[in-house]
Amino acid sequence: MENAVPLNDYITSIPVYSLPRILKISSGVYLQSSIYDIAGSECCLSTGDLLKVVGKELLSVCIVDIQTGKKQHLQKDFKGVFQVSVDNCVYDTFGDLHKKLCCKHHGRTYWFTSETDFTVGENIIKKLLPIQLYSTDRINCCGECYVFEDPDSYYIKIPLPTKGKFYEWENKELYTLEQILQDPGLSKQNFRCTTMGTGTYRLCPEYEIKTIMQ
Repeated sequence: MENAVPLNDYITSIPVYSLPRILKISSGVYLQSSIYDIAGSECCLSTGDLLKVVGKELLSVCIVDIQTGKKQHLQKDFKGVFQVSVDNCVYDTFGDLHKKLCCKHHGRTYWFTSETDFTVGENIIKKLLPIQLYSTDRINCCGECYVFEDPDSYYIKIPLPTKGKFYEWENKELYTLEQILQDPGLSKQNFRCTTMGTGTYRLCPEYEIKTIMQ
């Protein structure tokens, strides 16, 4: 089914304040008739079932080294800090970059630039200037941005179809584990964490959800 994603990935991608949500199981596990209560709070979900998600609770967090695949469990009160690791991919439109860096259900601020000059209306934005996206105008399909051109900065709306050679601009902002898990757009990124080592890491949270079966 189009747009179907693993349940845990979907739950990770939505903020708590957006609940409740109605989900349809596009491919489930079927165990002889409609028996849902298995081993206490666990349940069997059959293809086509509807469920209303009314809450989610973090059970555990794994950190995975991108290079080696090694997994380690983190305490939920882990005190280390994380820095976003940019992937250095170049995108032909601002929209392609935005799709990569933002979650469907929740946006985040980020920094980016372009290898080439690009045009927005009557404005020509010079190459390699740092640009900060701070909000997305979904109605008009554009990003609300600040362009930083020493010694000044200015506000501009950049349409998602704008063509250029866009890539994420690395910044030094640090995030706690709690901040990352509360921001679905941020949680899909890769990170560096000196507390854990010199590698690039991905966070893999596991949630328990509270649901009402339909």
